[in-house]
Amino acid sequence: MKLAIAPIPPIESQRPAFTISPPVEDAKPEFWRLPHDCDIRESVRKAVIQHVSRAFGVDEGAVMERHRDNYSTWLRHVSIYLMVRLVGNRSAVGRMIDRDHGSVCNAVNIVHRHCRQFPTIRAALEDLEREIITSLDRQRQSEVRNLKSEI
Repeated sequence: MKLAIAPIPPIESQRPAFTISPPVEDAKPEFWRLPHDCDIRESVRKAVIQHVSRAFGVDEGAVMERHRDNYSTWLRHVSIYLMVRLVGNRSAVGRMIDRDHGSVCNAVNIVHRHCRQFPTIRAALEDLEREIITSLDRQRQSEVRNLKSEI
């Protein structure tokens, strides 16, 4: 009995395991893609942790703790995924949360895989992302108003 062996495809035709679709562009203000602005990154980090903790009903401190149980890990992965979606730079997100690039990539891969398998998770995370963008946009507009009033 002979087994048929399929030829191995050439390396250049192999695709990455996943691709991240870009966030909803019409909802995203211009100032988001400024990786050099530390204030924006810090406000994104705080907003993501605040919204994830509120959505999952946990304390804000519990979101980024280094516990290894499934629930804590899922919260951390979701937070990292949303930060990457908003900031757009995995290395910058790793520096923001004191994790290495590999941990950030792993978290994004896991959440992305769940989003592909379960459309309800994807829809919930898209709604959460829109809420974060809206709150950050409001926060930024109030900061601009405060600056104008000082002048």
